[in-house]
This record gives sequence, structure tokens and C-alpha cells, in this order.
Amino acid sequence: ITDTHFSARSRLGRLIAFVARLNQIASSEKIVGIGVDEKTALLIDANGIGRLASGSAGSAWLVQQTEPATSLVAGQALSLANERVTELDAGSSINMRTHQVGAPASTTLLSIVNGQPSQPSRLDRMLMRGPVPAGED
Repeated sequence: ITDTHFSARSRLGRLIAFVARLNQIASSEKIVGIGVDEKTALLIDANGIGRLASGSAGSAWLVQQTEPATSLVAGQALSLANERVTELDAGSSINMRTHQVGAPASTTLLSIVNGQPSQPSRLDRMLMRGPVPAGED
């Protein structure tokens, strides 16, 4: 699953929830999420290798669920542990078949308890969304 305009619109929490939901109903395949920042493009070649386009201003982000969510019920806050968020920059690559990242810019494990990060992280600004900007829904 992909999500664009990622960092500036704080869409990490939304993508984590989508990935958790899809993995809950997926039969055998592990579903991952790819977030792509504004003014950034992730190009994937015929061999399934992705790299940021030259001149990209931001990053791409790989969201991987390492454990099933402990709370994923409609109307209740999400809880899960060890969600892997990997940042790709101009020097990184991703194999879309295996989800392996070469030369990641960073990798963070996030745990969420009752809809809140369990500890502070540099990703908090992308995770916790304030009011929805006008014209975006």
C-alpha cells in the first residue's frame, strides 16, 4: 500500500493502521507500506529495485509489521509493538520483492499503546497528526 505527501501531512500513523488492518486479513503475504514525501519520487525498475529519483527533495519510508497488532478493533485505539519504519534517501535502494533495504538512511522500531507512541521518537512529528488542513480529507 502506498501513501504520498507523507511527512508534511503526518501520515505515518494512518499508514501503520492500514498495514496492520491489511495484515490482519491477508492470507499468507506480508503487506508493507510505502510512504513517499512531497517533491519525491520512488522509481522501481524492471527487476523490482526502487531508488529515489534524482532531485527528490524528501525521503521514502518502508513500514513493516513485525508482530500482529495486540488491539485492532473498530472504535478502539490501535496497539502494536515493534513496527519497523525504514527511511530511504538518495543513497538507499529497496528490493520490492523481498522488502530488503540497501543503505537505509535510518531504521526505527515503534511501539504504539492505545493509539500513542510508547516512547518518544524522531518520527513523532509524522506519527501524531493535528487538525486536518483545509481542503484535505
